[in-house]
Amino acid sequence: MFGLHGEQIEQAGRIAKALGEEWRGLVAGKEGYLLNKGQEGTVRWGEMPLAFPNHFTIYHRLTEPVSESASPTKLLLSSLLLSTAVQRPSARIQEEIVIFDYRAQKSARLPEHMQTMLRVRWEEQEQTKTMWENRAKQLEEMVGRLEKESWDRQGAVEDVGKSS
Repeated sequence: MFGLHGEQIEQAGRIAKALGEEWRGLVAGKEGYLLNKGQEGTVRWGEMPLAFPNHFTIYHRLTEPVSESASPTKLLLSSLLLSTAVQRPSARIQEEIVIFDYRAQKSARLPEHMQTMLRVRWEEQEQTKTMWENRAKQLEEMVGRLEKESWDRQGAVEDVGKSS
């Protein structure tokens, strides 16, 4: 027979709770989108509630690092629109922001202080990505162990109940 018992049921509950609470990180954080409190208004520009028929959160991230050798005249961003109701991505958007000097009527270079800040944000994105990839792997391993202990083992037979 297979199925869950005692500690396995508690472990399954902990996994389900983690998935329910950490879904944004497992979906968006794993791709490098910054989710941490205190980073609103930097690369992530807050939540965008669309009350009917759903609620959404939009995350932005740098698509590529700011070059150390050349001063950029544009930024490439990726955006992710997450649906709260179904806990999954609803849209992905690619953005290109061109730095322009309206007085000179030509493309401009990104100021050095902004380049520095964006390099820091890139590193934070990479760290966030690694952290959430590791967390996803940890949860997958927990589920795998639970499966091996309960039904994915030698001699396991499903209890289909009794016919009347």
